[in-house]
Amino acid sequence: MKKTFSKEGVYKWMRRGLMWQVLSVFSMVSFAAVSYDAGQGILQKKISLQVDNMKIKNVLKIIEQNAATRFGYQPQLIDSNRTVTLMVEDTPVISVLNMLFDSSVKFEEIGGMVIFKPAVVAHADGILVSGKVTDETGAPLPGVNVSEKGTINGTITDAEGEFALNVEGDSSALVFSFIGYESKEVPVAGQTFFDVKLSQEVKKLEEVVVIGYGERTKVSLVGAVSAIASKQIVTTKNENIQNMLTGKVAGLRIVQNSSEPGSFDTSMDIRGLGAPLVIIDGVPRNNITRLNPSDIETISVLKDASAAVYGVRAANGVIVITTKKGKAGDMKLEYNGSYGLQFPSRLPKPVDVFDYMTLVNEQRAHSWPASQPPLYTEADFEAYRNGTKTASNWQDEIIRKSAPYTQHDLNISGGTEKSVYFISLGYLAQDAIFKSDDVKYNRYTIRSNLSTKVGRRLTFDLNLSGILDRKDQPYISPWYVFRSLWYQPPVQNIYANNNPAYFNNVPSGLNGVAHSRSDVNGSITNNNKWFQSTISLKYDIPYAEGLFVKGLFSYDYTANSNKNYMKSYNLYRHDAATNTYNPVPQQTPATIRREFAEFPTKLAQLSLNYSKLINNDHRVSGLLLYERNIRSADNFYAQRELSIALDQLLAGNTANQQGHMSSDNLYETKNVSLVGRADYSYKDK
Repeated sequence: MKKTFSKEGVYKWMRRGLMWQVLSVFSMVSFAAVSYDAGQGILQKKISLQVDNMKIKNVLKIIEQNAATRFGYQPQLIDSNRTVTLMVEDTPVISVLNMLFDSSVKFEEIGGMVIFKPAVVAHADGILVSGKVTDETGAPLPGVNVSEKGTINGTITDAEGEFALNVEGDSSALVFSFIGYESKEVPVAGQTFFDVKLSQEVKKLEEVVVIGYGERTKVSLVGAVSAIASKQIVTTKNENIQNMLTGKVAGLRIVQNSSEPGSFDTSMDIRGLGAPLVIIDGVPRNNITRLNPSDIETISVLKDASAAVYGVRAANGVIVITTKKGKAGDMKLEYNGSYGLQFPSRLPKPVDVFDYMTLVNEQRAHSWPASQPPLYTEADFEAYRNGTKTASNWQDEIIRKSAPYTQHDLNISGGTEKSVYFISLGYLAQDAIFKSDDVKYNRYTIRSNLSTKVGRRLTFDLNLSGILDRKDQPYISPWYVFRSLWYQPPVQNIYANNNPAYFNNVPSGLNGVAHSRSDVNGSITNNNKWFQSTISLKYDIPYAEGLFVKGLFSYDYTANSNKNYMKSYNLYRHDAATNTYNPVPQQTPATIRREFAEFPTKLAQLSLNYSKLINNDHRVSGLLLYERNIRSADNFYAQRELSIALDQLLAGNTANQQGHMSSDNLYETKNVSLVGRADYSYKDK
């Protein structure tokens, strides 16, 4: 059979072949293939490498990839920013490392890793000490950090848990630290050999982690649960608790889509693409973004089977948040305040007027199918040089270098053996980077958590919280202001004839300065209110250790009130012949719109719980729960046209007025759940 090939087909395959050749060459230059025998150690693996003026830390990453290993070292041991140039081919890793570092560093394989250690040299004015580090059972601990207190001098234990280190003298002290174990400090005091035992951090293992409809200690967890405490959360300052969790919880992905104050445009998912269910103090709630971070005690992320207890709602995982409670003791008053400046991570640098005109002329000269004459002549260039014409920097006129951020938190806590309380107040203010200062966000929070023993076996809990927030912005949204900003070239003046009393009618009417000001184009004000309450009773059943019954009821109410005021305004064209300013009306007719929506929610739970440790080995727990949830929503909006510049609905005209409801926020749903769970662990494994 005869086969025919078109010219286009041949070219297509030639292009593909060329592309693969280029990629192959690139791969050969960047990373050469590793050739070694399976029986060889890591340090004997042979690699090929070519780097030019590259930082040591980047060179080590390439070697890690080529040799399929990881390097471990103390930061002070090497100068990671030192640059090197090196070319080797089919050379053992140990030889490459010796080329990169002098004799003060030695290398040792430990558990599939290569550990960098300082070469021990006994100086006349120092003492050489050595020893072995083991756990409580006597097993050696490799990779333990051993350092001389108050210095950067240190080393790491080898595969047998042994170490050697040259210290200053008898007055020195050795500090031993390892993840999951308590640190230990040992004075030298004339000793030269140290037999050190490290103990596990029992406190961390006994920390309580909140799970679905209950609690566990870390040591007894049998599911996929990640937890983070309050002190870890508040290390980052942000108005949105979601952004503060970025990079702090395994498996939790946070993506901030906008930093606009009050927008809370942040997406969150757990090992997937859907939003997780959020539980706050045992109740499903959706206002995680407005929570005061200072009120949070712990956050647990439930994954896979650990989230199954919440049913289909937990298909994308669960985030369980527990707020702070009081502790028995004297009243404690705590205040935290912060003031900061927020800076844009990066802003494009606009070209000046001369570069802009040059680029436009070059673009026209290279137009296809036929070139076009220059748009800007030498006379235009000269006019800007001698000041006859002035250029505009739209970015500098609209955006300031930084925006302020303020937060104040005050809380009172304390109590007795029978009753404890926690009360907090919070305030947050955040501004945007617009020079008009018309984009603002303010939030007020209050919380009261009370727990009291009303009987020997009966405990009463009452949690109340309230949130008020308000966002102000121009009627033209901030993202549209940026669109207007990037649209205008420097040859377009901001003001007609450079007269600040008249905004210039630029192409498409996209005058970013006018768009950024509420006094020009109007305003949008969003007011939100949240009230959340939870009341619960817990009764420990007599003669059945670990068995208790708990009842819970919550009532939440959310109300949204928005005002959208679209103001008519003018842009102007300047007539040089008559020296007059001709108006070009924008946003007509002016309108005022008011929106209201409310979302009441009621939830009731009744549960039977059991948890017991038998013979210090067998931990058994179980849960039976009934839950009923009622959610509803209602809304209304009204709109009128305005004859006068007054942002009130009553000032509008009755002609063409509107009054409607949105079907999206008009509903009532009821859910009933039956939940069961049984756990067993042997020696907390």
